[in-house]
Amino acid sequence: FAIRESIPSCCVFTAVTEITEAEASAKNVYLRISGVYARAEIEFNGRSYGTVENPDKVYTYDVTDRVIAGENKIEIKCLGALPRRRAVDSYGNPITEYADAPNIADIGIVGECCIISASGAVINDLKIRQSHREGRAELEIEVDAYGDMTDTRAAATLVSPTGKIYFGNVSSEGKPISVSVPDPELWWPNGLGKPFLYKLSVTLYHGGEEGDTYERLVGLRDVKVEKNTSGAYTVTVNGVDIFSKGATYMKESAVLPHIERSKTEALIKTVVQAGMNTLRLFGDTSYVPEFFYELCDKNGILIWQNVSVSYISPNAASAFSGGITDAVKDKISIAAAHPSVALMYLSICASDEEELSGSEGAVEEFRTVCMRILEPVIASCGCGVPFFGDPEKLEACDERRAFADLYPPIPTIPSDETLSAIFGKEDINILTELSELHFGPYTDFSLMLSSLRKRYRFPYSMSELSYVLGLNAAKDILESVKLARTSNGRVTSAVLRQLNDSWPAISPSFIDFYGNKKAVSALASDFFAPLTVRVSAEGGVVSVYVSSDMRRPYTGRITLALYDTSDKCIDEITRDVELGPVSSSLVISEDFSKKIAGRENSLYMRYELYDPRGINSHGTALFVNPSRFGYLPSIIDAEIENDGERTVLKMTSDTYASDVFIGFDGVRASVNENYISISPAHPFITEISVDPNTDLEVLREALLITTPYDIGR
Repeated sequence: FAIRESIPSCCVFTAVTEITEAEASAKNVYLRISGVYARAEIEFNGRSYGTVENPDKVYTYDVTDRVIAGENKIEIKCLGALPRRRAVDSYGNPITEYADAPNIADIGIVGECCIISASGAVINDLKIRQSHREGRAELEIEVDAYGDMTDTRAAATLVSPTGKIYFGNVSSEGKPISVSVPDPELWWPNGLGKPFLYKLSVTLYHGGEEGDTYERLVGLRDVKVEKNTSGAYTVTVNGVDIFSKGATYMKESAVLPHIERSKTEALIKTVVQAGMNTLRLFGDTSYVPEFFYELCDKNGILIWQNVSVSYISPNAASAFSGGITDAVKDKISIAAAHPSVALMYLSICASDEEELSGSEGAVEEFRTVCMRILEPVIASCGCGVPFFGDPEKLEACDERRAFADLYPPIPTIPSDETLSAIFGKEDINILTELSELHFGPYTDFSLMLSSLRKRYRFPYSMSELSYVLGLNAAKDILESVKLARTSNGRVTSAVLRQLNDSWPAISPSFIDFYGNKKAVSALASDFFAPLTVRVSAEGGVVSVYVSSDMRRPYTGRITLALYDTSDKCIDEITRDVELGPVSSSLVISEDFSKKIAGRENSLYMRYELYDPRGINSHGTALFVNPSRFGYLPSIIDAEIENDGERTVLKMTSDTYASDVFIGFDGVRASVNENYISISPAHPFITEISVDPNTDLEVLREALLITTPYDIGR
């Protein structure tokens, strides 16, 4: 396409394409356009074919009576930018890029434009419904086609991940195709099994001639949402109750075409590594490229799909009905086609939040109107994905709501790398006017400092603040999630407030604005692990809970050992652990109050959960607030070596050292675990990801080791 000026505030994209005599004389010729990022009129050889308004939709037009052999002209006349999508972070603040939206060109073509010559109808989409009974999977495939389906037959083949082929019945004149799979390899969420995907191919036949073929990947899974005995809603996949572990996804860019697959792929990889199995698409963030769904399909990540509708008067039902048929219908249809989408829910949004808060009754009435109009759309496009009209029913199971009073999700400032991008390399005292200039408007900053003072020594520099503040928030989230996982019947999810960031300076996100992992990312490998242990040491009584998110029963052993800071073992007990599939239990309750009396500030508890395959979970618990614990000054030795294939870091400590941070100053290098605890009996060894050409001496000089108990000294 070439762009040319038209009337003010408008532009026209034009293209001329050569079509052969054979192509032009085909029985059916279609123009297919996708990714038009504007409200635009489509013209082909001088005839208007209507207006496009949804960049997520593929539009197909029958141009058989207009196409000619030779040059054909296509024009896309932009009538104006799409209505600006309202996007806010989890605090209700506009996302930075959206605040500058008037300066962003919101018009362009980011999809495909093609001419299709066919002997009959062409496939636009497939609607696939699944039913699972007695170990079998039955698929009903409805072909959504353009053109006349008279005398047209459709056939389907399904190829399993291991290459086994299943044939469907041959349907005619648009009737559904049935495929039966007696031995399905099921699609499982991350941590419960492999997310197996089948290759589905549907081909149209016109008479004896083969026509259009449509292919896509499908996952065989049975998803339900059921209310448990406590009234909370639980997502059930293939008959297994799922404890949803994840976060709310924020788009990497407010401008959809700027979202690159490689960056999203790296983000999903981080999600998998953290042990997550769920991502929540919130509000207008739910407008995502289709490759986002594909990546979640591939990696076993469940999606809670928000379907947002702008609030209007309930009396304007007819206007709402007309507006819902394209954008909302297409969103439901696109999302429901993917095995990763576990549920959808309706949310009502408005340009002015006061409009919602001041008219609860009218909003509920409008929600009722929406659901009544949406019901036939859901039945047609939703393909069996559970749909909720009230997100509060689901969000009530959210970790941030269920434990808001006990463990508020405290926001943090970003890593040193991000801080240097914001402030420059110069270290900054947090009490200076410059820091107040950046953080003053945020009331959350005072909340962060208040929480920090209760637990750790007060830091004096921005780098120290970044480290210990992130650790403080991560510890709160760790306790919150573990409490949720070991409270069967109370809570069924721990969906954190944000996965990625929308503000460079301050947020509760899992990953900061520049893609760097925060402390909560490091601790996630514990609280989101398939097996996790929660230890309560209140009043000297040690209670140990073990939670399993595995489909098979678990048998192992847990050891509790009482130590002092010089690494002397005071007492040790071992208990057997037996858990059923996806369950939790109190496995130890022991009174150590007499043994620790008068020494609460110098004794701590180590725990290890293990089986013949190795250690599943380990950690420590204190009997007092960390700021009151008498840690001995630790001498931490670090060695960096390269064996020709990899660079390895080995660390030892002469005393117990908790929450040690590992970083590198001025060198692009990282370790798999950068927030660790070291005891004299357990050296820490990890691989360093770094450019192979980096000199080892330079890497050793750049190594940073920090503990929260050195801060402020």
